[in-house]
Amino acid sequence: MSLTRSAGKFVGGILFSLALALAITAAGLADFTARGNAIPFFTNILGPYATATIRQSVQGVDNYAQRQDVLAMCEGREALQSGAVDMSSVGGGSLQISISCPELIAATEYSPDVAATVGNLTAKAVANALYDYNYTCGFVDCMQQGRLLVVMSAEGNAFFLFVQPVLAIITAAGAVMLLAANENWAARLKSIGTHTAMVGVAYFILTFGKSYMISAMVPSSAKAQLATAGIDIGAMVDSVVGPMNDMLLYTFVAGVAIVAAGYIIAWRWPEKARVQPQQPQSVLDIKK
Repeated sequence: MSLTRSAGKFVGGILFSLALALAITAAGLADFTARGNAIPFFTNILGPYATATIRQSVQGVDNYAQRQDVLAMCEGREALQSGAVDMSSVGGGSLQISISCPELIAATEYSPDVAATVGNLTAKAVANALYDYNYTCGFVDCMQQGRLLVVMSAEGNAFFLFVQPVLAIITAAGAVMLLAANENWAARLKSIGTHTAMVGVAYFILTFGKSYMISAMVPSSAKAQLATAGIDIGAMVDSVVGPMNDMLLYTFVAGVAIVAAGYIIAWRWPEKARVQPQQPQSVLDIKK
């Protein structure tokens, strides 16, 4: 029996901890890759580059003349269409960028910086095209093929939403195994609470180790170039890990509280924390 309980504690602990960690990750990524968050993220990254490119092409042309050029390009058109953009270098195929002419004209009408306005609208159009890109492979297949942009797409967001209930069920199954494998409520709460708190420890790793991870992953020259382009790499990382960081903190606090409840039960109601051995019935008792 003790061997069965030990196996249940081990397997249940692995299932519970791993599924809970993955569920939190999936929930965070689902929030981050929602259209309302993913499009601004892409736009903030691409906007400075698009603006710099446009400024270079209209160098020496005043703001009024730039607006007249916009009106001329949009005359008689609903949208400006780009040619097919090759995305093979980042794991994609090709996509076409479309900028709404009514939106472009309205945005530049009173803009003090037409180049920046057009650059931001161009970046937004690229972001929407990337997000809505129709991948021919499923999410897992795309990841295996190195088409990592699928993570930041509508398809990726749908995948993260889909796996959340599956991971929640596995987490619950692991919790049931831990409950069944431990002999009393004090031990059960301590076991579940400890595994929960261990998952929540990732909050402190992400919070205090963020600067080190950025330094290790992004060369100093690249950080300087990004800063020159107006891109804050720290803010980018915060936008990625932020949604799950709060959940990890709540998880850690909940785990500590559950462990504390287990110790309180063991101290305040020791009879509930003690395994009560079953006494065999006597023959006379059975006859009665």
